[in-house]
Amino acid sequence: MNNVELNHIRGNSIDGLFLFTNYEDNVYVRATNIILNDLYQFSDRPSSILFWINRKARIEIENIRFSNVGAYNAYLTYQGDECFVNINNIELSNYYSSTASEIFSYSSLAETDGILNISHLRLDNIISQGAIFKSSFGVISVSDSVITNIHTCNRDNSCRNKQGIMELYLNNEIAAINSKSEITIKNTIFDNINGVSGLGAADGTSIYFYNNTIKNSYFKNGIIECDRSKEKSGNITVENSVFINNKSEYGTILNIQLLDERYHTRINIINSKFENNTASKYGGVIYSKDKLTPKSVKVENCEFINNKALIGNDIYTLKIDYEPLISNREYLKNIKGSLATNPTKIKLNNDTFNDLLIKSGDKIPEGITCSIYDDYDNKIMFGSDIANVEISEFMFFKLEVNDTYNSALVGQTRSYCWDNFCEFPIVRVVGNPGVYKLKLIINTFGRFTNFDDNTVDIKIKIIPCENNYLYQDIENIKLKSCYKPSCEPSCNTGTCINNNICSCNNTLFTGSYCNEYIKLKRISVIDISIRIISIILIIVTIITIFSTIYLRNNPIIKGGSVDFLIIILIGLIFSFSHVFFLTVERTTNKCYLIHLLNNIGFSLSYGSILVKTIRIYLIFRIKRRSIGLKKKIMLSIVMTLVIYYIVINLIWYVTGNVSAKSAITEDYKKYQYCSYPDFRVMCIIVNYIVLFLGCYFSYCIRKVKDNFKENLAIPIYAYFIFIGISELANSLYNISVRVQDFFNSTGTIIINSAILLYLYIIKFYTIYSLKKISKQKSSYKNSKSSSQYT
Repeated sequence: MNNVELNHIRGNSIDGLFLFTNYEDNVYVRATNIILNDLYQFSDRPSSILFWINRKARIEIENIRFSNVGAYNAYLTYQGDECFVNINNIELSNYYSSTASEIFSYSSLAETDGILNISHLRLDNIISQGAIFKSSFGVISVSDSVITNIHTCNRDNSCRNKQGIMELYLNNEIAAINSKSEITIKNTIFDNINGVSGLGAADGTSIYFYNNTIKNSYFKNGIIECDRSKEKSGNITVENSVFINNKSEYGTILNIQLLDERYHTRINIINSKFENNTASKYGGVIYSKDKLTPKSVKVENCEFINNKALIGNDIYTLKIDYEPLISNREYLKNIKGSLATNPTKIKLNNDTFNDLLIKSGDKIPEGITCSIYDDYDNKIMFGSDIANVEISEFMFFKLEVNDTYNSALVGQTRSYCWDNFCEFPIVRVVGNPGVYKLKLIINTFGRFTNFDDNTVDIKIKIIPCENNYLYQDIENIKLKSCYKPSCEPSCNTGTCINNNICSCNNTLFTGSYCNEYIKLKRISVIDISIRIISIILIIVTIITIFSTIYLRNNPIIKGGSVDFLIIILIGLIFSFSHVFFLTVERTTNKCYLIHLLNNIGFSLSYGSILVKTIRIYLIFRIKRRSIGLKKKIMLSIVMTLVIYYIVINLIWYVTGNVSAKSAITEDYKKYQYCSYPDFRVMCIIVNYIVLFLGCYFSYCIRKVKDNFKENLAIPIYAYFIFIGISELANSLYNISVRVQDFFNSTGTIIINSAILLYLYIIKFYTIYSLKKISKQKSSYKNSKSSSQYT
């Protein structure tokens, strides 16, 4: 079959689109110059694109080219028992199978004489996952080929194939063989191959890799992964090959996880070159964590150039005894960072901290660090970028002291290693005088394997406490600390007598840190006396109200207008209540009450006195006709004053213009005073206008008969005198608030007592005297009549 071109071929069963032998024996096919365009295999069961052959079929194909080829679940070629296939000069690009599958699959049920020979293969942009070459009980030979851009979706985890095949075939990108198979690859270039690993050989199989190049590729677990748990323990020989610019996590070329003596695994790498390969974690070229590695792996006459890894630029092993046999090992030992092992010991970075002299309770010095080293004394590097480190990769440690009965650690005792060292946390050592050991113990090893020499200790001597220090159990651990008291914040003018305890003796201040002014103490005897007097006067005033009501029909009481006499008495109750608040500490609410009670009391008392006086004036001083002042108008005037002060207080309350502020006396005593808006002056002016008008109209009716007017001169004059004294005391800065309160309270008591005396008590006494005289006269007349009769 020569010079054949086929287009638009579709299949939907277990077969090959170009050739299918269907269990025919000894079929022979030779084809040259074949072009296959637009092929697609729809079968959801494993099938093939080019051929599906078995039963000793012999196939020879030369110069075959594919374009626009795809499948749901298909190999490129499939051959079974004792088939002999030779393919020369084959080109395939942009191939995709929806289900992961191998490209060239050789699968027999037992050992046979079959073979698959491929030469001058050109593969490019194979998207679907699965090994390029897969063999079971078969022999495969590949030579003089170029394979590029394979499984690029593995770089960014964007592969979307269904993964219905064995892990061995899925995760080995170049070759996966089992069941006594053998594959030889020579003179072939692999460029940009991506996946989990490259070559996977199961037990009892062999891979021969001669004169090949692998470059610019990524294999997460390395090109060659040996792991008995994954059935990867076959024999691999690499010779005269070049590995350039490849990447992985562990062991870019060879990653040895688990070997088994029963399978006699042999890996030989001879006369090969490793250049610019990088492992993101350990082992830029080789990684080994199995003790059988020296028996199983030999690296001979190989060249290592500029390979990189986090640890072990060329070779990383769990222990130095786990290294493969390396012919130029001594040369590599002289290259810093070339050979490395798992951490095996921990050492202090500065021996000057190895013998510390401290007092009980002292902190250990800052900057005590130790580092982790491997068998080659390479310092282990930890992560320095928190964004790229998993929590499981941290190496954590703790601090302990050897004698927990006589000593203890106070503070943070656990931490982690970072960058290239482990730093002792700044702890305090509390204990009885003596010598102790402070130990740093690694308790989680992060991404490393556990190692035995995982402690380092510091000798600490606790000396006796000196006399100028305090020696007390401040940690409640039954061990005393030796310390000088420290107060934070400072004690200001006071003295620090213990940790955060200040003594304010012999200072003008008080408080926890001696920065608060001493509160001015009120004179309790005077305050209590004034309160008692106020309460007594309130009681007397209430009795007076009931007495006035009782005597309301008496001409003496009736002439004074009973309604307003009672209003005056109610005002006195407000005024005496106001006195009570002058004897206690000021608060904002009390400031409102002081102002309100004082002015309402004034309005009710002196407002009533004013309107009574005006009424008498209008009756007796207007010449044309005698007129009075209607009671409604009189009440309106009084209530207007009351409402005025209530409204003022409400406005202040809503706007928050009244407050209790702090002030300092000359001897630095703190007290509270009431701060009022400037508008308070208008209230004072209104009060003085009321008093002035009362004085004026009282003077105008001075010649009116006493039974038609009130005796108001003394109460009004007393008010002027005491209010003047009070305002003067309030305005002077250097007058003590206690003196101000004394004048304000006693002045109010005297003023209102004068009203009580001259407007009520004297009248009651007059009524009493008149009744007594009347009784005496009646008794005299009765006795005289009796004597005449006799």
